[in-house]
Amino acid sequence: PDSFKSLTFSTSSTSEDIEFCVDNLGKVVDNFGIKLGKEGSLIINGSSRHIIHPSPVSAKDSTGAGDMYAAGFLTSLAKGKGYYDSGKIAVQLAEEVIQVNGAQLDKEVILNLAEKI
Repeated sequence: PDSFKSLTFSTSSTSEDIEFCVDNLGKVVDNFGIKLGKEGSLIINGSSRHIIHPSPVSAKDSTGAGDMYAAGFLTSLAKGKGYYDSGKIAVQLAEEVIQVNGAQLDKEVILNLAEKI
């Protein structure tokens, strides 16, 4: 269903829309993360909910933020991290990429992130 997909991945972040997404995604999967833009991220792990608040950054370009978020979240899960920690890493990576123009980080930034994560 296209209407489900479009609302689930909409840029709107009203609490009503988010609850709609959580309720409907929860019918399909038990664990997931939802990007909330400048509000951070909502991580659902079964019946647990975690809000990951973002750090204050100066956003230049949101290109690649969703891809970076997904890469950080899924890679962290694959490496055995929990959902909350994976969400924190996902938000941190998305924050980095929105501070530059385009979707590519400099090698120094990547190496610095690798040390932190």
